[in-house]
Amino acid sequence: MKNYNEAVCQLYSEKENLIILGLTGRTGAGCSTVASILKKEFCDLEYEYNDERETSLKEKKEFEIIKSYIETDKRWEPFEVIEGSCVILSYIFEYQKDNKKGEEVFVEYLKFLQSDKNKDSFKIDNFRELENEIHGLNYIFEEIAKHPLSPIKDWETVSKEDIDIYYELYINKLAEYKNRVKKIFLKYSCYEEKKRKLQDDPPIKYHFYTYLLQKIANNIRASGNPYVSELHQDKILDFAKRIRIIIELIKKHKGGEKARICIDAIRNANESNYLKDVYRSYFLMSISVDEKMRQGRLGALDEEEQKSLDYVEYESKFDNGKIFYHQNIANCFEMADIHLVNMDEKNGRRLSLTRQLVKYITLMIHPGLVVPSDIERCMQLAYNAKYNSGCLSRQVGAVVTGPDFAIKSVGWNDVPNKQLECIYRDVHGYCKGNQKDCFSEFEYENETFKKSLIYIGRQLESTNLHGRKFSYCFKDIYNGLKNDKNQVFTRALHAEENAFLQISKYGGQGVKGGFLFCTASPCELCSKKAFQLGIKDIYYIDPYPGIAQKHILSFGDGIGNPRIHLFSGAIGEAYVRLYRSMLAQKDELELVSGINCKDEAREVISSSSKQPLTKDLLYHRMEVSLEFLNRENIESLRKVDIEVLGGEYNSLDRTLTWTGSSYDKSELIENENGYSFIDTKDQVSPYHYQIVLNNTVSVGNHISYGVKSYVKDESHLMHAYFAQMIKYPTKKLILKVIIPKEAPLLDNIRYVRYADMKMEYDFLDQFHHIEEETTDDNRVIYQLEIDNPNLFYTYSLEWDFINVKS
Repeated sequence: MKNYNEAVCQLYSEKENLIILGLTGRTGAGCSTVASILKKEFCDLEYEYNDERETSLKEKKEFEIIKSYIETDKRWEPFEVIEGSCVILSYIFEYQKDNKKGEEVFVEYLKFLQSDKNKDSFKIDNFRELENEIHGLNYIFEEIAKHPLSPIKDWETVSKEDIDIYYELYINKLAEYKNRVKKIFLKYSCYEEKKRKLQDDPPIKYHFYTYLLQKIANNIRASGNPYVSELHQDKILDFAKRIRIIIELIKKHKGGEKARICIDAIRNANESNYLKDVYRSYFLMSISVDEKMRQGRLGALDEEEQKSLDYVEYESKFDNGKIFYHQNIANCFEMADIHLVNMDEKNGRRLSLTRQLVKYITLMIHPGLVVPSDIERCMQLAYNAKYNSGCLSRQVGAVVTGPDFAIKSVGWNDVPNKQLECIYRDVHGYCKGNQKDCFSEFEYENETFKKSLIYIGRQLESTNLHGRKFSYCFKDIYNGLKNDKNQVFTRALHAEENAFLQISKYGGQGVKGGFLFCTASPCELCSKKAFQLGIKDIYYIDPYPGIAQKHILSFGDGIGNPRIHLFSGAIGEAYVRLYRSMLAQKDELELVSGINCKDEAREVISSSSKQPLTKDLLYHRMEVSLEFLNRENIESLRKVDIEVLGGEYNSLDRTLTWTGSSYDKSELIENENGYSFIDTKDQVSPYHYQIVLNNTVSVGNHISYGVKSYVKDESHLMHAYFAQMIKYPTKKLILKVIIPKEAPLLDNIRYVRYADMKMEYDFLDQFHHIEEETTDDNRVIYQLEIDNPNLFYTYSLEWDFINVKS
């Protein structure tokens, strides 16, 4: 079969030519660690199998498959890293206003933040010293201002020389400049004042470098300007578009070569969604770590700075359009395609993290090389299940399995059976008053609740929803009326709770020792249920902000407590993209190798059973003899010289028919070509043996050999003839019968020709003479030579035995 490797490579070329990874995770989780791994050459990776960890045979084979593929044909390419902090600083460095230099505008903004004009003003320690150090960076501002990114919409009209300048500046130099700025800013802290003074709280201490970059980034997302915080709705994707411009710069500089790009890091889900819409090859990868371990990595920050950092990164409530421009790492986690866990390992190595990275990058290049893990499969089911939820706030899915990962039940946050999900209940429908089957008795009879919905309905009369129905959350309205935050008034069951109830609802199965998979870690109530049911392991993606893990699931000496695991693996669309093969594995291997296993197996069988076609072989000479050493011991010799006219041969199968008492063996003689011989295992005639050639013999080559067979006729059962069938064209046939001179055994020796190969149509041949010769060693030889014997005839020397037993 023809090899189609080049065509198969074309199918995967686009996947291999461009890979873009967006990293997301909380500070200290390890985004920068992942970026540093991705920048390495393959030979520098700590990519090896950790035998100390208990692993299954499947994991070991997966490692071998991934390693073999990624290290072949130079498929691993180091990544170019676009640092989010560098992108933020590029706005600061290039921004000029009113003929003022960039560093002057930057210092003015810092002064504004500390002035009474800023409603959220704060104080920077040792600001005078900081101001002087910023002016000392003027050379960076000047260089960036000469080559700003703001005017560039694409790179098609930019010269190659300028592209090289931009590449060197924004990919190499800017990272170095960022480190200089960071080294300076790390020496300073800042404090929020006015915002907290109104509540009589002490000022909150922030790490200046982190706080400033987060604030500038929020400004850029809100307005496209690093110093303007007011929301401009047409600018909410400005930051993402700059990342795209830098990606295109890298691609242009590569000039069509493989481009691997990593963005460290994505902090707002809108940026990730934009890049996913623009680039098919983009994946968002979340980096997680145990919270205690993460806090340990933030040792440079004091406790107050860590708390303020957590508040900024994990702000739970976004008012006045902040969802468009504020950091929202929780939402990024929910949108992530791949989740990695970055746990500390011995000697500071990152074997597990590196293995995870290499695996998923390999699957991006070649989807379907391996199959999902049991954990991925179960979490994907939970992930799919969450989209059945009609909750307006959050969709959560859960799966309960046995200890063998067999699915027991599936659940999602949903209202009780036969009640209508919140997504289908809207204020307008309520106010019409003719949809009572959609609402509860309380909602229609409680006067305060009724007034609130009617009031909302009146406000909606002057609002254009552009075809949307204004669904409402009962819990939000009721808690608003009570000025409370009680979660008990939610209409829906939690996903885990629903999954547990499904088991008892439909017959009941034991789940003790089983596993719980949920897209968000269980709350306090669901954690208690999981504990009570004997769930052994809980896997989750998004962390729950409560105290369930430390208070409910971590109790006493820990014996019997459910174990909590951060999920690691591909999820959602990425699960399908990474594990769905472009070609069936069998078909792809057949196309790449040109080997069809079924055909090859058939060839093995046919080569051992199928004889060459008549036209494929030409016998230049066939000499066969039968020698009686005495009446009981007989030897047969066959010498041939064959020319191959068609086909290829690694062996020849031959058959010997013996009518006497027994067969001893056969062997090769005069074996100048180094052939091998496989003797028969048959117990009765006909006996089959095989001549194995030392290489493949094809058209134009010759096969020459001699085979001697040893047979016996103790019981004098042998038929009185020695015959040769002509199956292939033959130029010369020589038949010999040899007997000892002192002990004549045969009489009336004659030549008979048969017009078939079953020896049924015989006639005496008068045109060929049997020669008789006595040799010096007292043997009598009867010989018949025939030129060009007829095809499919049988030629025989026949006789009568002397003194044959009856």
